[in-house]
Amino acid sequence: MRRGALTALAVLAAALIIPSPSAQGAPAQTAPAPAQVAPTAMSNITGKITDAATGQPIAGACVTAMRNVGQTMGQVCTGADGRYRFDGIYDFGVYLRAAVGTTTWWWPGSLDPVYATTVAAYPGVAPVADFVVERRQGTFRGSLTRQDGSPAIFATAALYPVGADKAITFTTALDGTFQRTGVPAGRYHVAFNGSGYATQWYPAKATRAEATPVEITEDGAVEIVEQFRAVDPTPVGPALVTVHGVVTAEPDGTPVAGAQVSLHGSRLEPFGTVRTDSTGRFAFPDIRQGIGIQVKVSAPGFATTWLLDNPEPTSTSFASTTPLAFRLRPGAGRLTVVVKDDDGTQAPPGITATLSTVDGSWTYALPLRFDGTIDLAEVPAGRYRLRLDPRALAGLPVRPTQWYPSSPDSAGAGVITIRDGETTVVTESMLRPATIEVTLRDGLTGAPISGACVQMWREVCTDVDGVYRTELDYQTGPYTISATHAPTHFPAQTSVVAKVGEVTKVTLTMQPGAVIATTYRDGAINPDPENPDPVCVYGVRGRWGAESVTGVGTPVCGMPAADGTLRLGPFPSGWVQLFVLPREAAGAQWLGYRGGTGDRRTAAVINLTAGAVTNAPWIVPAAAGSVRAVVRNVDTGERLDRVCLEAGPGLGGCGAQQEDGYTLDGLGPYQWTLSYGGSSGHLWAPTGSPGTPPSVPIVSGKTVVADARLTSGTLVQSVHFGGPAEPSAWHVEVFDAWTGVLRYSASGNSSLFLPSSQPVAIRMTYGGKRCWAHFTSGRRLTPYYTAGTGVIVNLTLTPEANCLPGEPPRLPAPIRGTKGPVVVTMFDPLPTVRGGAPTVAGMAAAPSVTGTTATSPWGRPTAGMMARVKP
Repeated sequence: MRRGALTALAVLAAALIIPSPSAQGAPAQTAPAPAQVAPTAMSNITGKITDAATGQPIAGACVTAMRNVGQTMGQVCTGADGRYRFDGIYDFGVYLRAAVGTTTWWWPGSLDPVYATTVAAYPGVAPVADFVVERRQGTFRGSLTRQDGSPAIFATAALYPVGADKAITFTTALDGTFQRTGVPAGRYHVAFNGSGYATQWYPAKATRAEATPVEITEDGAVEIVEQFRAVDPTPVGPALVTVHGVVTAEPDGTPVAGAQVSLHGSRLEPFGTVRTDSTGRFAFPDIRQGIGIQVKVSAPGFATTWLLDNPEPTSTSFASTTPLAFRLRPGAGRLTVVVKDDDGTQAPPGITATLSTVDGSWTYALPLRFDGTIDLAEVPAGRYRLRLDPRALAGLPVRPTQWYPSSPDSAGAGVITIRDGETTVVTESMLRPATIEVTLRDGLTGAPISGACVQMWREVCTDVDGVYRTELDYQTGPYTISATHAPTHFPAQTSVVAKVGEVTKVTLTMQPGAVIATTYRDGAINPDPENPDPVCVYGVRGRWGAESVTGVGTPVCGMPAADGTLRLGPFPSGWVQLFVLPREAAGAQWLGYRGGTGDRRTAAVINLTAGAVTNAPWIVPAAAGSVRAVVRNVDTGERLDRVCLEAGPGLGGCGAQQEDGYTLDGLGPYQWTLSYGGSSGHLWAPTGSPGTPPSVPIVSGKTVVADARLTSGTLVQSVHFGGPAEPSAWHVEVFDAWTGVLRYSASGNSSLFLPSSQPVAIRMTYGGKRCWAHFTSGRRLTPYYTAGTGVIVNLTLTPEANCLPGEPPRLPAPIRGTKGPVVVTMFDPLPTVRGGAPTVAGMAAAPSVTGTTATSPWGRPTAGMMARVKP
């Protein structure tokens, strides 16, 4: 290889030492002025190219947006107005290169990529990057020597336009000469540095202020001779190395002779070209050690490759004595990929594509261009798979990785075959979001249900013949699907795993409930008839306490029609009483047969049937009043620190007593039965029990005083859930065995108190189960327990072992003066059951109520029941 053939090209091999225009250094380049735009998923870059001499726009100039100066992201050309535009950008920084005639300009206005600055566009900001180019050009050349007269190799010469800080730079050759054509016409200060010397200004001045400008004219040439100022000691010149390597061929490693090897700088500035010898070896001598380099290798019959076996110049190495190895693969074809979104529109921005051989031996990653395409001019012939990795975009669902052709997993990846000399065009669509179709059906009739709402990531309340469809996002789930169809059906729920790009079909059965039809009349109570609140009710049943059939804290609500008609549901079948929470300023009530009532015992009983509509009395609320109570200990008269007042489901409260007691608002103007309690160690007491008023008359708009005294209970020192697997969470409720009123409740490790000398029934809840406890009295079992005064050391409740098979009946009369388990033999004077000897097993069937008629566990009316009590 001739040394002279390399000399002219090696002048650029100094890795473009960036000169300083002054001792302070050049200021950093600022970004282009952003034009504010409305936030969108994508943004754009616009600009205008004008002639520096005339100010006129330049048509036909082409601007290339490049990533790392090695991968093209897009190319557009200016129109008659000199303007260009790149669309489809999202938070992306690119270098802009404008080709005007034979000259290449890098934004913000330099011939050298060293001074190129990235331009970033993102939602809400669209940068404007203009070019002002000087098309009048001349030549600048000369020579540079060291202080001893020897050539100053790999030094940098820089032309600074007078009054500007961005230079045109080039590197001296091995003989110290330099030359640059296509230099824009104008006046310049010339700076030299490198080869071991600090910056100096032509002619051999220490500062820019002392420099003499040179002027380059259109088609003219300027030649200067410069010598570095003497420095003692003489600086050491740059270290040189030989960049070398070998080129072989797949698959057997045969040397490739005559391959063309091109050496470039890190910004693709050309350093030189050589050819491999018969052993496939190449060498570039006298290259400055440590500079960034890129190497390109091409040979007939093989695909061109860049450093590190890439089809594009994306990798940079450093000049050293370490040999470089290139392995060429036979055959080369062009690959063009067009990616569209799932709806056929432009692909979302920021997608990274990865092309891999089927055997996984070679992989190359590159971004999709702004227009959603890939164009690789030379891909080795072979079989490949293509993967797309979408970028997470702010505010949008995260799209999953996909494989061509539109597969959410690698198992469905197809093969792309590249053939020598051919162009392969691939069209790929982005995966559609996961889609779910839910069909709702009635649990009794099987008929489709229209008019419901299905919640599946988003709520869908429109359907086609009972089928509800929605696109979710790009996650597989599992998704919880919930359906509501008030007032006729109970909510239904299921879980499903969806699949991106597919439609998952689900059938959900909804059980019909009972519907109550009534009319709501609140007169002038509602202060905002234009925006009324819904009317809410609790459906209550149960002989032990008041249990809401709609769920704890979950009322059934509805909006009355303009004529006041109101439908409420769904409710379970069976008898129910309604506790009404009217809207706005109206007071709560138990729904009576004629108007409201404050006493559940006089409330209307409504018998409901699933799938049917049952008429109920009208709801006619009145303005609300309040009750205030000072609650004390019955024995000491001390005010209790914390108390609770309850009127019905959803209407009650607890808190510290103020000076004048504790207040409960929102009661309708009726004669109310209330419950007092909540203070530790004190039993709940309903109105009518010792220490409380018989009832509380509420007056609209006023506060009624109704003080009470609570009785201390008998402490159960420890409640133990026996058995091999004691539940970690449990709850115990204590009911008066005669009235069914709740007297106390406790959970977990909290204390439990029982009323003394009064039989109670105990219900326990554990592990999602519920049962009534039974106890041993002699040789008999009983569901009733009576505590004495003092302390019960231990009360053992064993789930499964001491659970009644059903709900016990309430005692027919008050029983006092007993202690311990109370045996109550309930018997039927009519034909006997099980030999006339009823046992606990005989109470398996819970008493039921139809209308207002109670029946025994044997299905006989309670009026015919007899009782014998044995302490």
